[in-house]
Amino acid sequence: MDFILTLLSIISFWEVGYLTNFYFLHKKQINLSSFFGLGLGIVGLMQILLGLAQIKLQQSLVLTFFILTTLWVLLLYKKKQKKIKLTLKLDAKKLIPILSLAVFILFISYLSLLSNVWGYDAYSIWLARARAFWLDGSVSRFNLYFFWPFDHPILWPLSISWIYFFLGKANEYYSQVLVLSIWIAIILIFLQQIKLKKIHSILWFSILLTTPFLYGNVIWNEYVGNADLLASFFLLLAISQIIKKNFLHSVLFLFFTTISKNDLLPASLLFLVLTPLVYRKDFFQEKITAWLALLLFIIGNFTWKAYYQFDNRYINNALHLELLNRDLKDSLIYSLHAFREEWRQLYRWGLGWWLILYGFIIGFKEILSSKEYRLCFLILLGQLISYLIVYYLTPEDQATNISTSIYRLSLQIYPSVLYLGYKLIETKK
Repeated sequence: MDFILTLLSIISFWEVGYLTNFYFLHKKQINLSSFFGLGLGIVGLMQILLGLAQIKLQQSLVLTFFILTTLWVLLLYKKKQKKIKLTLKLDAKKLIPILSLAVFILFISYLSLLSNVWGYDAYSIWLARARAFWLDGSVSRFNLYFFWPFDHPILWPLSISWIYFFLGKANEYYSQVLVLSIWIAIILIFLQQIKLKKIHSILWFSILLTTPFLYGNVIWNEYVGNADLLASFFLLLAISQIIKKNFLHSVLFLFFTTISKNDLLPASLLFLVLTPLVYRKDFFQEKITAWLALLLFIIGNFTWKAYYQFDNRYINNALHLELLNRDLKDSLIYSLHAFREEWRQLYRWGLGWWLILYGFIIGFKEILSSKEYRLCFLILLGQLISYLIVYYLTPEDQATNISTSIYRLSLQIYPSVLYLGYKLIETKK
């Protein structure tokens, strides 16, 4: 019964995303993964607002909400049955590859559910907060300050607590189902782009599936439960929607990355800075609405943090840089070399980063000719540079800090960079 309730909680994310897209985002046809990601973010925001209003959730309320949204979705489907189309279409030629993929996903699912989460960061930061949100029924000043670091975003623990509300109890084991769902959603984003008749298309998809650290975040219990996979999922959704020119969707997903991991705040800021420069005259069409929406979201996030009086560790560190006696140039070069060495590690990334390099070299002309590709490239490049700057700002020993976090930061951008590389090659061909 617990597993069924967990699956229902996953479905509820999709339903909320579907309804949000239908009523507020011009009913644009987006894929199943986008509905799921949209629902994750909206449910988290809803919990934050309920916390501000001091309204507490409980199992009966959440299950009632699920029943109502399910009936609502079914009613909409009945009325709009002829207009609703699934992006994913199957035919006889695709049956064998799809069945093979299904077997692989089932195998990874089996491995992921063999044991419980035991990673220190997962238990002491993310899942501990999720349990606290469930126990208290909402976000409060007390449970936000109970776990250090206080300035950590809370979308991931809120998403886990949503599952706990469905279960009526806190059980870290079932948080793995959400992690698994996010991994499957990433796969579906790529799956809807591949063309089975093209070898290069199958190659890129195979590289994604066999990237050790990507599926490792689903089956390696020391990593399961952290927020990096969620953040990478939202960034991938944002990049894919920019390429499709769905800018309102893209800014929502960029904002969700911001409230998933502080590390990805630069991606949203870069969108605000770069979009007017890249589009110029075209900026004052659909882009201005999306731009203003993201600006308001970020201001709202900072206002919320100010309300709860959160400090920012990076700003505080920047005020004490003189004590570090660390040369900026040497620090940036050292970090850049560290990323280069990290991406060469086959046991973590397979051939993924080598394939990405190939895609960017071959498709570089597409970056110059397409505004959407150019914007995505600059955002991802700027995000990488921000990692180098963060390593400079943090007071810990740089070598130690890099060795314990560089693979997590790489994961945050890896699916997005791989996706952009594939689109560049596909457009060129």
